[in-house]
Amino acid sequence: MRGQYDPLKRFILRRVAALAATLFFVSILVFVVIRVLPGNS
Repeated sequence: MRGQYDPLKRFILRRVAALAATLFFVSILVFVVIRVLPGNS
């Protein structure tokens, strides 16, 4: 198993990377929307 090409491990790493990127961009988008929209705070 060690040193062998593992498509499942690669798939999991790709999913985790995609999740991290999605959370990063969503958090930036929410931050910008909260800062731009007029509010009473």
